[in-house]
Amino acid sequence: MSRKASLVLLSLFLVAMFILSACSPAPAEPTTVPTVAPTQPPIEAPTQAPTAKPDGQGGDEVMVVVSGVELTMNDLQALEQVTIKTMYKEEMTEYTGVRILDLLEAAGAQGESIVLAADDGYEAEVPIASLTEESLLAYRTKGGLQTVLPGIGTGAWVKGVVEVRITAESEAAEEKDAEIIVVVNGIGFTQEDLAARAQVTIETTKPGQDEKEEYTGVPILDLLEATGAKGDTVVLVADDGYKAEVSVADLTAECILYFGSQGKLRSAMPGLEGSTWVKGVVEVVSAAQESSGKEVTIIDALGRSITFDQLPRRIVVPGKGAWMVGHPLYLFPEASERVLAMEARGSTVSEFIVALEPGFMDKPHLEMNAGPEQIAPLKPDAIVTKSYMKAQIGDGLEAIGLPVIYVELETPEQFFSDVTTIGQLFGNEARAREIVAFYRERMDRIEEGLKDLKEEDKPSVLVIQYSDRGGEIAFKVPPASWMQTIEVEAAGGNPLWMEIAGGGGWELVNFEQIAAWDPDKILVIVFGSDSESVMETLRGDLKWQSLGAVRDGELHAFPSDFYGWDVPDPRWILGMTWAATKIHPDRFADVDMREEVYEFYGEMYGMDKAAVDEHVLPELRGDVE
Repeated sequence: MSRKASLVLLSLFLVAMFILSACSPAPAEPTTVPTVAPTQPPIEAPTQAPTAKPDGQGGDEVMVVVSGVELTMNDLQALEQVTIKTMYKEEMTEYTGVRILDLLEAAGAQGESIVLAADDGYEAEVPIASLTEESLLAYRTKGGLQTVLPGIGTGAWVKGVVEVRITAESEAAEEKDAEIIVVVNGIGFTQEDLAARAQVTIETTKPGQDEKEEYTGVPILDLLEATGAKGDTVVLVADDGYKAEVSVADLTAECILYFGSQGKLRSAMPGLEGSTWVKGVVEVVSAAQESSGKEVTIIDALGRSITFDQLPRRIVVPGKGAWMVGHPLYLFPEASERVLAMEARGSTVSEFIVALEPGFMDKPHLEMNAGPEQIAPLKPDAIVTKSYMKAQIGDGLEAIGLPVIYVELETPEQFFSDVTTIGQLFGNEARAREIVAFYRERMDRIEEGLKDLKEEDKPSVLVIQYSDRGGEIAFKVPPASWMQTIEVEAAGGNPLWMEIAGGGGWELVNFEQIAAWDPDKILVIVFGSDSESVMETLRGDLKWQSLGAVRDGELHAFPSDFYGWDVPDPRWILGMTWAATKIHPDRFADVDMREEVYEFYGEMYGMDKAAVDEHVLPELRGDVE
């Protein structure tokens, strides 16, 4: 069947659908679940896409909704079927499906872009102008549909497509109005915010030109006054990293920020040199926030001195465990503006930062195992990564001239040292001292509660990690130097597993060994399973009921929220405090762990109670109370 004939048939079908729908009550509008799109979602590419209807998918089953119209497999196959071969992950792969342009034409859809929605909530937006005759909605070998978009980034190659929505030009404009266009001394301004402020129209000659031009925009002095700026200089920062420093004394009421022909914010600086006429202004920073022109020397975890001409403003976090580095960075308010990208090792970089910072996933994050070829184009002025990544990635980055700062973060003392380093990196050593004081205050409280505890009175404690990966249940104990052991010792427990604890990773133990230890307290770290069901299973197991800790009600699930409280992440102070309440409940009866959660996220991440209730508490797992 020709493409034209196919479109005619499908168009007639859609007209009939619309007529029938007018005779029945309108369906309720589906609720859209807000999602944040990862920069590089995993795409499963079939080696041979089927050219006929995949097995197990009924012809009358709704496969996808295009611009509000439900389409079955029969509807899709009524259109011209297209088979293409294209490169995917360096392999030539064949796909069969329907042109996306055909679907849009048949549905009479018009707009600026399409939103591709997957069955797992992931969404990707693609400009309609970028679609070609080879842009397909293809059949997957495992059932369902996926997009195949040669020439477009893999972030738009969405698997499990269930809806194609149209974004109208007016909607795109509304979204643009809501975007933060420029940050002035830490305060974000949208296009609507700028338009609401007093506008000034000036007529001046741009440096290097003869004729005068007219510019309309917001006076920079007004923005500085509105944000409480102090200092003798101001720095204009462009989206490409360029910076121009201007004396506040040189600014006049005619020095403005205006929108150029391409929609980017620019500075017009009558009477000042051309270097101050900045294109793509994204930030304005007064001398109180910017150590401009001053060298900054940082000592990293390896004892190396790294000197910067000025404070880094484009920070990239690559390598394994990037979230363990990112979470300490976000203890500082500067992180949201200066952390440019982090490495993703899953569907997202950090579920927690996504909740903490709207728009986080819009940043140009790195693929797993990103090397210098992916990192260098981002033009970072500082790399922060774990020290164990030195040989794998750090040496290569330094070889091309990128400064690398190593952190460890594996123990409390390393954490305090690394937080001090991060404070130097952001030019906010006062905040670093606040963070360290917060942690030390809680460690001192634990130490004070245990000050008269004798060694022989310490309960025997076993920390085990439960895993049922691959369908096999396994128990492991941590090394002596890891955070899990440190937390138990600091909380006044006697870690029983030291005799077998290695130094390189989790050590496998069987139930016979656990029974031989017969600990007073057992703290279970549940890995990859539902902790409540796991604990219920263990408590109901006859073998486990033979253990004194189980009979005495001393079998506890180690808590977690977005991430575990037992790992070398800023949450370790919650884990240490919780362990003290379980190991010595009589000594820490006044500690309310829920209140500890509010204080931690409030003081460390600036989240108010409502934000903690919305984002953190629903993620809490384990025996928190």
